[in-house]
Amino acid sequence: MMKNMKTILKVDNPNVYAEYVGAPLLHPQLALISYDEVSPLRSSMNNYGVYGLFIQKQFPKYLSYGTKSIVVGDSSIIAVAPGQIGGAEDNGTPLFMNGWALLWSAELLKGSTLEGKMEEYHFSHTSTQTGCE
Repeated sequence: MMKNMKTILKVDNPNVYAEYVGAPLLHPQLALISYDEVSPLRSSMNNYGVYGLFIQKQFPKYLSYGTKSIVVGDSSIIAVAPGQIGGAEDNGTPLFMNGWALLWSAELLKGSTLEGKMEEYHFSHTSTQTGCE
């Protein structure tokens, strides 16, 4: 008997996610997505091979982040780093989102001072909620 396997989008460069949501491709190592321009879209569980910031007024209320389920409030920022898995499984319901996503390749930082310091930044390892309006 076959088990129900979750589909996971492998985001090994920023444009994989941009293409998935229907955003324009701007640069091979950087994606800037305006959700207002691409909504509605399909949810996805993502295996990140890139860094990313998801800045939105409204998120899906329940997301997976690593092995945990989290409740996300409005006006939140979620940060991801290579090796992390997160998102929401596609259940077929269109998802209306507003805000932005910025994803960038680790290659973009190669040879820079920032490359060696990324592990020090707390934002690249956890989900952060803010109360900004």
